[in-house]
Amino acid sequence: MMAGKSNSACEGIEVAVWSFNRQGPFYGLQRRLGLFADSDLAAPGRALLFALLAWIPAVLLALTEDNAWGDHYEHAVLLDFSAYAFAIAIAAFVLMEGTSDRRMARLVGQFQRTGVAIEAARPCFTRARESMERRTGSWPLELGLAVLSFVLAFLWIQAGVERVPAGTWFGGLEGGGLHLTLAGWWTLAVALPLFWFLLLRWLWRFVAWALLQRDIARCDLRLVATHPAGCGGLAFIGQYPKTYVLFVFALSTVVSATTFRQVVFAGASQFSFKLALLGMIVFLIAAFALPLFFSRPFWSGYSGRA
Repeated sequence: MMAGKSNSACEGIEVAVWSFNRQGPFYGLQRRLGLFADSDLAAPGRALLFALLAWIPAVLLALTEDNAWGDHYEHAVLLDFSAYAFAIAIAAFVLMEGTSDRRMARLVGQFQRTGVAIEAARPCFTRARESMERRTGSWPLELGLAVLSFVLAFLWIQAGVERVPAGTWFGGLEGGGLHLTLAGWWTLAVALPLFWFLLLRWLWRFVAWALLQRDIARCDLRLVATHPAGCGGLAFIGQYPKTYVLFVFALSTVVSATTFRQVVFAGASQFSFKLALLGMIVFLIAAFALPLFFSRPFWSGYSGRA
């Protein structure tokens, strides 16, 4: 961040510097494939591309095996609400990259624009940014997330097949073993791993944001007890959940679609899913609240600053 510039100029610099999404092998792979330029993440176009990549081939492959449409929803991909939900969630996760970059740059820039960060804190902010980039750009971490994504995809497929002894559009049990359809193989190899990878990647960014708050809190900041916005001039930090609106939308879409399918086709009661829905709410509250605990150093010695 640079002092002496207009707000618009500063925001342009901050977007380029303070970013969760411009590091790591997945970012590098997309850039090499020409899916975006360094100056533009092209999130809407990539969101549509990834959603179609996850959904369209599965439908086309299901058509070749008469599993696209049928009398029973378990044997018809076009009647499976969760298949649509995963594609929508993938698109939402990608769209978040553009919105989160802008919001993150704006939030971090507030430290300077409100006068909370003094000139002497600039080297500390630089170190905080570099630490954040190491966390979000870690090759071992993203490789681990990719491996975990395939494991979760397999477990999801296996659980779905075991739940329906007669088989589903993505596979069934034959001779005690898992037998996948062509659409099932695509779902296992591409669609579900992509969903899980993007989900896990964003969960790690929750952690990265929390650790960034901790690092910034250790910088030389000027908290003002009488600041009209309250919280010593740090009230703007509470705006960060707005960055994750699409994350909540994506996760709730998948959970709601899975629940809705059972209610519509299997006659299940909505109340039978109350624990699952309650669990999702608790998880989201914890995901948004826990990062604030990492900002506790902001308040150490707060009463002595003015």
